[in-house]
This record gives sequence, structure tokens and C-alpha cells, in this order.
Amino acid sequence: MMLVDASLANRALDPPLPRLLQRDPERLLDRLTLLLTEPRSADMMPAMARLLRTIGVPALTLLETRLFEARRQRVSAAIRLLAAADPDRLLRGLTRALGSWEWNLQDLAVSELARPTNSPSAQSTAFVFSAILQDAHPLVVPMMIDQIGIGQEATAVPLLMEIAAGEHETLRDQFVRIKAIEALGRLRATEAIDLLRQLAGKREGLTFTEPGGLRAAAEDALALMEEGPGSARARASYEPAAPALGNFVIPRRYARIPLESPLRAQISGPQMTMGRVKTISLGGAYLESSHRLSPGDSIQLEIRSGLRKIHFTAIVRNVGANGNGVEFVHMKDEDRERLRKLVQKHMPL
Repeated sequence: MMLVDASLANRALDPPLPRLLQRDPERLLDRLTLLLTEPRSADMMPAMARLLRTIGVPALTLLETRLFEARRQRVSAAIRLLAAADPDRLLRGLTRALGSWEWNLQDLAVSELARPTNSPSAQSTAFVFSAILQDAHPLVVPMMIDQIGIGQEATAVPLLMEIAAGEHETLRDQFVRIKAIEALGRLRATEAIDLLRQLAGKREGLTFTEPGGLRAAAEDALALMEEGPGSARARASYEPAAPALGNFVIPRRYARIPLESPLRAQISGPQMTMGRVKTISLGGAYLESSHRLSPGDSIQLEIRSGLRKIHFTAIVRNVGANGNGVEFVHMKDEDRERLRKLVQKHMPL
């Protein structure tokens, strides 16, 4: 314990320490796993990653094997430590372990790999995500699809078109289809233009074939590819002007809209509480609440805008002094369309 604590001290790493610690990597990883349960663990993560990279193969290989253990705490620690020290190893392990994990471990691994600090490997991450998408939990699939679009993984276009058309064997949820449509727009996949036009405008008699939220997403994707009246608005919504700052887990995928008058929100999770939404986007919101939430918590959120209510399933991504950043991971089609109109209403001209 003393050797580990000395190695994590805020100073240059003494050369003898890694040589001593690599003699028993099992005990080293047990100590780091325990430290990750402490409130200050985020501050220690850079030092942990430095130590693991210095020790190298003995520790990193053992961490990779821990991805397949039955003890959840060990798996969670292995995900976090590999994401910080060697994300390529985590990505490699993900292809074999994802299907055996419960949803919140899947979510942890995907969100860690999507961190802005891992942006150099964004394309390889997107490629792997496209290969294992159908093995992921429904609440994790939307973020994986977003990352495929952000990573500009063009090989995924046929798969995304299949999902967008509602023809995939398992990924048929309306929200997942909307995410696939958005990813096609981010990829500027011109081969999908005919499909998007069909989704946006196909009718059966006087009635549109597809629901409003999905049609609107197809129109926005077309606007990203074709210059037209809605192109500037679509780019303003889907292409934030600045990268994510601070401790955000994933890069912003939509423009954030500050609200002059915060919206009331009801939060259902570990316990029922009320809150206020101060900023919102197509992908998430900043939620002020007196009740403290933890990163990774799954909540049901009801936002009231005028006489309308919008319902979401959301995951807490970061925690601040006065509130929480949450990501929307599922909503019904009608709620998506209400959210889109709300964002457009408050978007600066």
C-alpha cells in the first residue's frame, strides 16, 4: 500500500517503484480497485494511468483478463483503468466481453471510450462499435451510433441505412432509427439520400408512413447534405461550435441551448425529486436539483414546457456543484418531436 501511494504522489515517478510493484501486479490492481471507490478517485486517475503504462505488460494484460471476471467491482475498475492507460486494449476486450456484461458496465465502457481524451482512436472505436452494435443493450446503442457518426466510420453506412429503414433484425426501435438517420447525416452519406427522402415524404393515402420525429430527423439529415433553406438551422443543431470542456464524459454531439426561464422537471430514479432544466439540446440537458445523483445513474425525466410534458430515459454523465449533466438515451417518437420543437424555439437566430 505504501509503495502504491508513493507511486501516485504528485511528483516524478521514482524509477525503483514500478520495478517493485510489477513483482505482484495482482495486489497492485487490488489496491487501485479499492482506491477507485474513493471520492477523489478522478483526481488520481492520471497518476494511475502513468503507473500502469510504466509497468506495462504485466499489469495491463492482467487488467484485460479482469474484464471477464464475475465480480462487478473488478470489471468496473478494469474498464476505467484500461480506458485511461491503454484504450486500445479495452476496445479489443470489448469485442469479446460486451455481450456478457449488464447494461451499466456496457454503458461505462462505451462512455469511457467516447471521452474526448480518446479522440485519436475515435475512428477505430467507431469501427468496433459498428461491428458489435447488435450485441449491445438498447440503452447503450444510441451512444454507439452517435460515435459511429462522429468517428466518420463510412463502412457502417450500409448497416445504418438498414437500421434507418426499419429493416434490421433486432435494432428496430424508433429512437435507434432516429439515431441511425442522424449518423447518416453526420457522415454526409450521399448514398442514403433516396432512403432519407422516402422516409421524410412517403405517404399512404393522405397519411405519412413514418411518424413525425423520424421524418424530422430525415429532413435534418438531408439538410446537412444538401444546401437548402434548412441547412443552416440543421448545422446549428447538430454541429456545436465549441468542443466539450471540463469533465464531460463524451464530446457534445448537439448544440446546447441556454434557457432564459428554466423548465420544471420531475426526476424518477433512486428516489422521486424535482429539478430545473437550465440548458437543453437534442441529446441531453443540464439539470439543477437538490438531490445528488451519481455518474452512471439511470433516471426517468419529465420536463414540462407550457402545457406539454416531454418524457425521457436519461443517464447521468457528470456531476457539478449545482446540478447534473444528463444524456437522453431513449424517448418515444412524439417526445423526440416535442424536444426538437423546443430546441428550435429557443435557438438563437
